[in-house]
Formats: sequence, C-alpha cells, structure tokens
Amino acid sequence: MTWGYDANVIRPLKLVSLASLEEHSQNLYTTLRNVRTEVPPERPIVFIAHSLGGMVTKDALLQSQRSTQEAVKAISNHTCGVVFMGTLHFGSADANVGYFFAYLFGMAHQSNISPLEDLERDGPRLNTLERSFSQLLAQRLAEQNPVEVACFCESLPVGGVLGIAKGTQELVNQQTSAQ
Repeated sequence: MTWGYDANVIRPLKLVSLASLEEHSQNLYTTLRNVRTEVPPERPIVFIAHSLGGMVTKDALLQSQRSTQEAVKAISNHTCGVVFMGTLHFGSADANVGYFFAYLFGMAHQSNISPLEDLERDGPRLNTLERSFSQLLAQRLAEQNPVEVACFCESLPVGGVLGIAKGTQELVNQQTSAQ
C-alpha cells in the first residue's frame, strides 16, 4: 500500500491542507486499519517514510499503540520495520527560515505553518516524539518483538533556492539525524 498527504506549507493561488502532524498520523493509521481488514491481522508491516512522513509514521505508531481498538493497536504490534529516508529526527535549524517565509506568504494566501513548527530544531514537540518512539522501540525489544529501523540521509551538499539550503550538513547532520 502507498499512502501520502499534503505536506505543502504554502502553494500560490491554491489551498493547502491545514492538518496537523497528529491529524495526518490519525489518517494514516485509520487508512491502514481499513486496508488490513482484507488481510490476516498478524501480517507484518514495514513502513518506508520520507522526510516529514517519518515523523507522521512515528506518531501513527505511538497513537496506535495507545489505542483501545484492537484493529488499531494491531498496527503498532505487527510493525516489524521502519525505513526512514531523509527524516529530520531532531529537526532543522533552518525551519525558522521556512517559518518566516510561510508567515509572510500567509499574510496574502492560505498557509499552514504547523509542519514547520514540528521541524523546529530540538523543539518540545519533536523531543517528546523522539523520546516516546525510543521508548516504544525499547519496549518492543524487551518483549522479544523488535522493530528493525534503518535510516538514510543525504551525505553530500545539495544546492537550494537562493542558497538557503546550501550546505546540507547543517540541514541533515549525519551524526544526529540518523540516530
């Protein structure tokens, strides 16, 4: 199954989704719960997530773990692997730049700055998500039902618009982001 969501913060002359990270997470596990009615409930799940989708995946797993609905709880219980590609696990110092431009653009057009707030480097929301996800992984390991995790990130600088994103080492620090 593939699943996606509108992660655009701004889109000239068009509407953007105003959904929060938590709402995207709920949509993910709800969609997955509905799809899994057609397969054996113990079928293993492997998530492959890119960028902000990695945070959505973590939150969806945490929400499903806490659910009182067995079909939703099964999503967390039967997840056996997560592949993170370019996920900013600890945020980005450049989120503030994006926040500034989204705020300015939002004065004339609809914008959604919520994802940028979630990407704030070492922000409280992100720290809570990381700590909770680490606890989930530790719990699953203690239960002899580990979740395998693989992280992939950029290792070479990538050019950006007007040089804002130059020097990817600042955007995705290999030593901290892929932990």
